[in-house]
Amino acid sequence: MKLKQEIILNISNLYTMQKELDGFIKNTKDYSLSEESLFKMKIIALLTEVGEFSNEHRGFKFWSNNQEPNMGKGGLINPLYEELIDTLHFMLSIGNSMNYAVFSIVIEPKRLDFEDLIINWYESIIMFNNDSSLDNYNRIFTSFGEVVHHLGLDETDIQKIYYAKYKKNIERQKMGY
Repeated sequence: MKLKQEIILNISNLYTMQKELDGFIKNTKDYSLSEESLFKMKIIALLTEVGEFSNEHRGFKFWSNNQEPNMGKGGLINPLYEELIDTLHFMLSIGNSMNYAVFSIVIEPKRLDFEDLIINWYESIIMFNNDSSLDNYNRIFTSFGEVVHHLGLDETDIQKIYYAKYKKNIERQKMGY
């Protein structure tokens, strides 16, 4: 796969959509959690979603004959990309709850293996859990951006997949998910 020289992902508009989704979920579920408990749950959810994304990627499964990413029927809306966007939902949600925002991500090309990218992503999340600074929040987005770059996706792709998954998440909540 040939990597582009540099990509910029503008995600500022997604924070508003995520805030609406989080509000919809809170109103639908009517949960009462402390900010600390909710933060921990979102960190666990984010770590879990990175794992689910990795599972759909399948590249680390040296024991399996099928190491190809799960692209479903093809196109932008597929299991692999939906799991990627699930991570973004939690990253945005965490940012909204802390009044942090990353408006754009500039990704320089790195020639890291997929496995190294995922390990770096996990490490950035754990680092943020231990020190919830804006710099560490930015590191999570840098890791996300590096994975996006590795997959060959761009800003338009991320926006389209996010919108589709956003709609799906709203519908799931309406159906009692």
